Amino acid sequence: MAEATEVATTQEAQEEQPLQFCTFRLDRDFYGVEILHVQEIIRPLRIFPVPATPDFLLGVINLRGNILPVVDIKRILKGKPWQLSSEAQMLILQHEALRLGLTIDAISEIAHLPPSQLEPFVPSKDDRQGKYIKSFGRLPTGELLAVVDVHRLIPDLRIR
Repeated sequence: MAEATEVATTQEAQEEQPLQFCTFRLDRDFYGVEILHVQEIIRPLRIFPVPATPDFLLGVINLRGNILPVVDIKRILKGKPWQLSSEAQMLILQHEALRLGLTIDAISEIAHLPPSQLEPFVPSKDDRQGKYIKSFGRLPTGELLAVVDVHRLIPDLRIR
C-alpha cells in the first residue's frame, strides 16, 4: 500500500512541475508564451513591409542574415495596432520549422506557474481574439496572465 501512495505522490509532483512563461505587456495587460518557444528577445529592428499581406503581418526583418516575418500580436489579441515605443521589444519565437518575430509593448519577467494554478479558457464562438488564449493564471505580483496558445496561433497565421 505504501508503494502505491509513493507512486501517486511522485506522479503528482511531476504534474506540478512549474511551467515557465516569458511574460510581456500589451497596453496594461499581461500575456505569456511558454519559454520553450522563445529563442530570444531583441530590440525592434527595421521592418521591411511586404505588399499584399494581412494587416497583422508588419513585414520582415533581417536578423543576422535570416529573414523573419514580424507579426503584430497586439492587433491579433486586442484588435489595435502596435506602436513603437522606448519599451517596445520583439520576441523571436520558434514553432516547428517556423521562426518569427512578435512585436510587444514591453517585456516583463519569466514566470513559473504550476499547472494547477492555470485555468483553461474557452472562448465564445464569436471571440476571434480569445481563441488564441489557452489559459489564465496569476503572476506572483497578482496580475492576471493570459497564456498565448502558440500551437494554435502560428498555424493560423499561415506564414510559410
